[in-house]
Amino acid sequence: MIRFLTCCLFALSVFSSCLANESCTTLDDCYKNGKVCDGIQDVGCICKNGLCKISSGCGTFGAFFRTGCETCGEEGCEDEGACKWIGGKCMEISETKLPTYQG
Repeated sequence: MIRFLTCCLFALSVFSSCLANESCTTLDDCYKNGKVCDGIQDVGCICKNGLCKISSGCGTFGAFFRTGCETCGEEGCEDEGACKWIGGKCMEISETKLPTYQG
């Protein structure tokens, strides 16, 4: 039983240190040594919800093709700001009828 608890604590500490290494407050944080975006040039990176991640590229043109909004899931839909998650679908912002507020 003690061996099991020791293994669980070790796994938890490794997991939490991995998350801590990817924390960010600005995009520049994601390009620092050892972070997920350190040294990469062929994909976009974002700081989302306080964690660095490689952007889905949703709604943008990559080196060889465009990633259509309709192909993206909820997690990556709004990464690039070209698409919006509405009604369970990822949609082009230009096609979306977003509510307007007058005030």
